[in-house]
Amino acid sequence: MAATEAGSLCAMCKNLGTQSCTDCREIRYCSQACQKSDWPVHELLCKALKDFGHEKRPGPNFKRAIYFPVAGPKPHFIWLRISDDAVVDLSTVPEDTTDMTLAFAVTNNRVLHRVLDTTLAFVAKMIQLRPKSATASPEPNRSLTTVDEEFLRFWGGPALVFGFKDEDGQKRRGCDLGPMDFRHAVDHFRALYYKGQSRRIEHIEGDKVKGVRLNCLGDTDICQRPQFEGLDVSAAACTWPTEVKSSLTENIDIPLVIKKLPPALVWRDRRLQHSTSHNHKIGHLNPDSKDYAVTIPDAPSQDQADAWMFVYEYHTEITDIGSVIVVRKDGKPLYPSHLAAIADYFAAIGHCSMTVCTNHEQLTTAAKEEFLTSGSEEEFKEYYVAWTQLNLESEGDSGGIRSPYDV
Repeated sequence: MAATEAGSLCAMCKNLGTQSCTDCREIRYCSQACQKSDWPVHELLCKALKDFGHEKRPGPNFKRAIYFPVAGPKPHFIWLRISDDAVVDLSTVPEDTTDMTLAFAVTNNRVLHRVLDTTLAFVAKMIQLRPKSATASPEPNRSLTTVDEEFLRFWGGPALVFGFKDEDGQKRRGCDLGPMDFRHAVDHFRALYYKGQSRRIEHIEGDKVKGVRLNCLGDTDICQRPQFEGLDVSAAACTWPTEVKSSLTENIDIPLVIKKLPPALVWRDRRLQHSTSHNHKIGHLNPDSKDYAVTIPDAPSQDQADAWMFVYEYHTEITDIGSVIVVRKDGKPLYPSHLAAIADYFAAIGHCSMTVCTNHEQLTTAAKEEFLTSGSEEEFKEYYVAWTQLNLESEGDSGGIRSPYDV
């Protein structure tokens, strides 16, 4: 994407930004829905922009920057002196700038996967706090908590964001930042937080077992993670109570424990074709996913169409749970191919056992009761051989292709 196109895109998604905020006129959206999603972040600086217009600029070398004060109450604009070669004078920063240095220069939005028109330079003390940190200094940045409460134990000390552009690829010049840049900065903070959270999940101490992270739409589409992601999990997870029903897997003698992960900051206010927390595959493991009991003919009546809509909504309640961690109760290794095959197996059985239902009260019929007892170890063994031949042979992953009964 050409850099000149980035400013015309929606601040919240990949669509063209055909609308702008009626107050500041400095940020674009594709729809009122995206604007509403962004409002809790955008409102922090929207109305403040009028006090930082061109006519209020202290001098020709002053550019509008974004400051995140330690004590809060929220982020705000400041005038920052930037020389022609993008050297910054921190004397106008309203707090102690000792030990503040350039932390990173951001040229891409890692949430939108978009090249930015303006390079965002983050100046900070470069100490990110940890949830169990024994260090009391620097003080947590409370202005960031007006964006997300989770940032309280994430970022310490003040933070400053200023912008510059490369002219003809040779000379850098400072430039004004606005609400759109603020959104990009927030996305970068969230991406850093997400990376740190992922590391804490993936780097564990003590005994471990092989498990699978079954990622939701937000994690696959926005964070670009695979749908089925192998990882080491604490062996203690095998004794946890499951947070999602998966009794169907007991029918094939591979009982599972499923634990939900909290919604990620990077996608929880984003909009996709479906909910960002949508996790379609989890429905195949959950016997309460009642779409298996109903199907609609090619030319449905209105009553049948209404029944289908009811079922779809119920199914959405089951599947909009975000990403999950899955392990085997027996402590044996669970590989991504194992879980993918199990989900596909019960999906196939469910579709084969569908029955027409136009009455909402019939959703809990014998068809569902029969489905709850479907599947067997012998049948799944045969299915897994065929499934691996169809899906995995070309990958040559012997560890993943091994039968879950032979690990």
